Amino acid sequence: MNRHGGYTGEKDNVLDFSVNINPLGMPEGLKQILTETIGELNRYPEIDGRTALNVLSSFTKIPVNELILGNGAIELIYLFARAVRPDSAVLLTPAFNEYRRALEMNGCANITEFVVSEQEDFIADSEAFLDKIQETAPQAVFICNPCNPTGVFIEPDILREWIFKAPADTIWFIDESFIDFSDSGGIGSEILTDRQIVLLRSLTKFYALPGLRIGYAAGSPEIIRKMKDLKEPWTINALALKAAEYLPETENFASQSRKFMKSERLRVEKALEDIHCIKAYPSRTDFHLIRSDRIPAQELADRLLDYGICVRTCEDFPGLGEKFIRTAVKLPEDNDRLIGALRQITEE
Repeated sequence: MNRHGGYTGEKDNVLDFSVNINPLGMPEGLKQILTETIGELNRYPEIDGRTALNVLSSFTKIPVNELILGNGAIELIYLFARAVRPDSAVLLTPAFNEYRRALEMNGCANITEFVVSEQEDFIADSEAFLDKIQETAPQAVFICNPCNPTGVFIEPDILREWIFKAPADTIWFIDESFIDFSDSGGIGSEILTDRQIVLLRSLTKFYALPGLRIGYAAGSPEIIRKMKDLKEPWTINALALKAAEYLPETENFASQSRKFMKSERLRVEKALEDIHCIKAYPSRTDFHLIRSDRIPAQELADRLLDYGICVRTCEDFPGLGEKFIRTAVKLPEDNDRLIGALRQITEE
C-alpha cells in the first residue's frame, strides 16, 4: 500500500501540513445536514446513490449517464483501471502515486512515465509530451491537474491540443481532485462526447470531508457504463450521499474559499522566497512543493516536527527525491508558524 499524508504520531497539538484539506473547514450548513442525517443511519442508503447523482447532474449540467459516484476519488481511480484494463499507459509525472499501483493491479505491464524535471520547474514541454504520446500510442494517459505534488496547472487549451492530436482511441484519465482550489476552471465537460475521457473530482478536499470519502467522475458514457457495471453495491454511506446532495448550496462557500486560497497561497509563496536554502515552486492549488538545498527532506521534516509541524516528504513520487517536501496552505496564523520554523531551521 502506498504512503500518503496524515500525521499518525504520538505528539499532541501537531499542525498537519501533510494533508491538503480546505483550512476553512466544511460549510456550516453541511454540518447541520450531516447532524440531521445521523438519525437516518438505521436505514440502508440508496444502493446506487441515484438521488445524489441526479442532484450532481443538475448542478454540473452533465447527464447522469456520464457521472459516477465513488467512495472518495481513490475508489474511482481503481475502478477505472479495472473497467478499462489498459495494456499500456503513459503517466505525466511527478504525480499521485496511486495511478501506477491501480494499473499494475489490473494487468497493465507497459507503463511509461514522462518525467518533468525540476530544471523545467515541473512544467511539461507540450511538444515533447505530445511526441511521447504519438510515439508510444498508449491505450490510456493519466494526468493530474493541478498536479499533486507540484501544484502545476496545465491550461485547458494545452490539454485539448494533446487530446485532439493524440490517436483518437487513446483514453484520457484527468484527475482534477484539486481543481476547486484553483482560480481557473478545468477542461470542461463538453469534451466528454468528443473523445474517450474521464474527469475525476474529489469532494473531500475542498469541502473538508476526508473522513466521509466522497468523489465523482464524469466521463464518456461507454467508460462510465463499464465502471458502473463493475462497481460494488453500497460503497457510499448515507452521510457521504447527503454531502453530495448539498453541493448546489455551497456556491458562496466555494467562492470565498477560492478567494482566500489565492490570496493566502501567494502570500505564503512570497514569504518562502525570502528563506535561505529552499525554493518553493509556484502553485495553482492549496499546497506548495518545496526543495531543500542544504537539509535532506526527511531531516527537515523531523526538525519541523520538533516545532509541532508535520509535512509530507516526497521521495516516493517519481522524479523527486530526498530534497523535496510538500506543505499545505492553511490558516494565516498556521502558515506563519510554518514560515517561522523554516526560517529558524535554515538559519541554524
